[in-house]
Amino acid sequence: MNARRTEKYLELFLFCGLLLVFLSIWKGDGGYLDLRQYLDNAENLWLKGQLALPGYPGEPAHYHIHPLGTAVLAGPFVLLGAFADWLTGGALGARNIAVLCIPVYAAFACLLVYRIGRQLRLSALVSLWGAVILGVGSPMLSYTRMFFAEIGIILGICVAIHAFLKVRQSSDSKALAWALLSGTGLASVAACHFNSIFISAGLWVGMVSAFCWEARGGRRTRFERIAALSTIPVLAGIGLLCMNKLRFGSPLSTGYEGPLAMVKHPFSVLNVPINLYYMGFWVLHVPWVMWAAFSLRRLWCAERGLTLGICIATLAHLSFMLIYISLATFPIRHPLPVVAVLAPGLLLGGQVLWIRWQQRGLFYTATACIVWNAALFIRADDGTQTFCFGPTGGPLNCFAWYMTPAGLDTFGTPMGFLQYCAFTALVLVGVIFIYGSVRQAVWLDSPQCLPPGENSLVKVQD
Repeated sequence: MNARRTEKYLELFLFCGLLLVFLSIWKGDGGYLDLRQYLDNAENLWLKGQLALPGYPGEPAHYHIHPLGTAVLAGPFVLLGAFADWLTGGALGARNIAVLCIPVYAAFACLLVYRIGRQLRLSALVSLWGAVILGVGSPMLSYTRMFFAEIGIILGICVAIHAFLKVRQSSDSKALAWALLSGTGLASVAACHFNSIFISAGLWVGMVSAFCWEARGGRRTRFERIAALSTIPVLAGIGLLCMNKLRFGSPLSTGYEGPLAMVKHPFSVLNVPINLYYMGFWVLHVPWVMWAAFSLRRLWCAERGLTLGICIATLAHLSFMLIYISLATFPIRHPLPVVAVLAPGLLLGGQVLWIRWQQRGLFYTATACIVWNAALFIRADDGTQTFCFGPTGGPLNCFAWYMTPAGLDTFGTPMGFLQYCAFTALVLVGVIFIYGSVRQAVWLDSPQCLPPGENSLVKVQD
C-alpha cells in the first residue's frame, strides 16, 4: 500500500468523521442576538457590498460593533447559500448554508493539527490523537454548533502555525508563499475578535524571532520572510483603522466602548480576584492544557521561535482575560483559543505517551478527555447546550438542525424516535470514519512503513 495515498485517506476519514460528529449537534441558523448580527455582517458584506445596516427607528444607518473576521471567512458559504436559496425557491434557507462554514472550518482546523504533528515528525497515530482531542475532547466542541467567532480564531491559529512550519521546511521559492499564508492566519485571528489580538501578536513575535535566529540564508532571506509574514497583518490593521474611522468616528474606537462605558472597570486589575475563579473553572473544563503547556519544553530545541511565540500568546491572552470583565459572562468561550495555541504541546505530550505505552496510553487518555468533555458539554457551557430538560422537568429537549421546529428562545423540541435516530446515525457514521483513520494511522506507524531501524518518527527526551 502506498504511504502517501494511505495518509490522504486518513486525512479524508478524519475530516469527514469529525464533521459528522459536529453536525449531530449543529444548530444551523439561530442563536442569540450577537450571532444573528454576525450573519447580518456577512450577508451585507458579500451580498450587498456594504457593512452598514438600516438604523433603528429614528436613527441613521449604523454598523455592528462585532469584528468582521468571521463574516469574511464565511464568504464562500454565504454566496453558496444565496445561490441555493434562489435555485430552490427558498426551500433551502440561505442562512443555514452560510453557517455551515462553522462545523466545516472546525473539522479543517483539526485536520491542520494532524498535519502539524506530522510536520513535527511525530507518529501518525499521535498526530491523529491530537486532532481528535482538539475536536471532541475540548470545549471547542460546544462552539461548532453556531456562528461563533471562536472557530474562526482557532482556524486562523492552526493555519498560521501550519504555514510557519512549512516555511521552515521549504525552499526559498515556496517559503515566501507559506509566510504570506501564515500572516493571513495571524490576521484572521485578530480580525475575528478584538481580544484575540494578543494571540496574533504573540505568535508573530515568536515567528519573527525564529526567522532572525535562522542559521540558513543571509540577511536578505530573513528580511523577505519577515516582510511576507507581516504584510497581510499590517494591511488588515490599516483596513481596520479605516473602518473604525468610518464606523465610529475614530480609528482607535472599537465600538465596544459604548456598552462597556457603563461598566465601572471593563479592563482593570480590580477584576482579577473574581476572574481567578472563572479561570480555574476553565482549566477544570480542559485540564489537558496544563500537560500541553508543560510539554512545550520538548519543542524548544527544534523550534525555539515557535515555542517562544506560543508561550507569549498563551500568557498574554490569559493575562488579558484576568482583567477583562466579560470573562465572568463567557468563562469557557473567551479563553478557548488557547487550546489551539497549545496544540503543538498537546501533540508532543501525546508522543511521550506513544513511546512509553504505545496505543494503550493514547486510547486511555483520549477516552478520558472525550468522556469528561462530553459530560460537561451536556451540562451546558456558556449557554450552548444541546440537550436539556424543560423548566418543569419534562422530557429531554434538543436544539439541533434535525429538530422540527428548532425554536430560538424556547427549550427546544422534545426528543422523539426520529430525533434519536438522526443523532445516533450521525455520531455512529462519524465514529466509523474516525476508526477508519485510526486503522490507516496504525499502518503508517508499522515497521514496514517506517525507515529501517526506527520504531518512531521522533526521539523524545524524557
